[in-house]
Amino acid sequence: MEARVRGGVDRYHLRPQVQALTISGTPPKIEKKRMLEKLRKKQRTSPVNLAESRPWADLPKELLEIFSKSNNLNVADFLNFGKVCRSWRLFYSETKNTFMASKPPLVIYIPTRAKKSCYFYEITSLDTFKTKLPSLARNFCIGLSNGYLIMEDILTNVWVINPITGHELRYPRLFEAPNYLCCPDRAAFASIGDAKDNFLLAVLSPVYHTLMFFVSRVNRWQEFSFKGKTWSIMDIVVFGGRIFCITSEYQIGVLSVKTCEVILLNLKGLPQLSDVQHVRFVASKNQLLIVDFSLRTYHLELYTINFFKMEWVKVNHLRDEHEAIFLSEMSSRLNNTKKWGGESNCLYYLPFMDNTCYISSLKGEIMGHFPIVKQQVALRMNGWYFPDQCFSIENVRDE
Repeated sequence: MEARVRGGVDRYHLRPQVQALTISGTPPKIEKKRMLEKLRKKQRTSPVNLAESRPWADLPKELLEIFSKSNNLNVADFLNFGKVCRSWRLFYSETKNTFMASKPPLVIYIPTRAKKSCYFYEITSLDTFKTKLPSLARNFCIGLSNGYLIMEDILTNVWVINPITGHELRYPRLFEAPNYLCCPDRAAFASIGDAKDNFLLAVLSPVYHTLMFFVSRVNRWQEFSFKGKTWSIMDIVVFGGRIFCITSEYQIGVLSVKTCEVILLNLKGLPQLSDVQHVRFVASKNQLLIVDFSLRTYHLELYTINFFKMEWVKVNHLRDEHEAIFLSEMSSRLNNTKKWGGESNCLYYLPFMDNTCYISSLKGEIMGHFPIVKQQVALRMNGWYFPDQCFSIENVRDE
């Protein structure tokens, strides 16, 4: 992971200029005062019918469904949709999962000068909106997992926060030594077991050669150290109720929470991948991919694991022809693009701290690119944010 660099420019929204109009007769201030007195008098003499003053509260459910399925309604609009009144809020609660699943992945980014806000960019409507988050200045984002931003400060304090719901959890310090210029840690967040308030946070620290993890029920950091081993852990992912790891020698391992050990799987057909630095996990609910992609060399190879035969399998086409791979340093996932009209059976690649997204075929050929920031803003962090994950958390089994 690269060092975080300060810089960039801020954006401001200018109010439109209003042309002053000359009015003959009664001065405007006096006329306004008379109108207010007349309105107060009317309110005292005739009680207000709340049902008549708020007709939108009685709109039929069928009409609300039409509003919620509008192509012009983005994620920010839908969140505000649920704040209008009680009946709209009830409809919002019933349909929020379906609505979020129909939206494309968002680009989430934090400008270098941001202190209390992060930004979302919707790649279909080209809308940009922001959400306020506390304590962003001089802190590092080390992961995006299950709809949560995973943050770490220079003293190695860690916390997770959902930028949509605002839910936040804080954790003790990871290490005594502080981070100053860069933080190469990677992290994953999930629920564990059947309890709704029991969570697992796993933090991969290449500098200290450890995989740290914190289980809410245990309430302390535990670790698996790979210092002194012939391999290092390069990436971690939550898939199928487990924490999977990939090593520098392309071995696949599973983290056992009970024994605090990473168990390496004995797999057949180990491939010769090009560069371990470019190898990343990409997962969906029913598929785990290992992606080896380099934008510099236009090289792309895909593999999956057949857990029945315990062997590597090369992938030439995605299992679902309507899916595409969304790859970034912070987060990666498969997504069904048919629901929102995107390119399928390809790869959307978001380089770290870059303002451009690249679309590549599964042969490594660049098909196109588009900007993710309307203005040239220096970024401290960017990644894919998947709206369908913001209200649900994947579960990890406590084996």
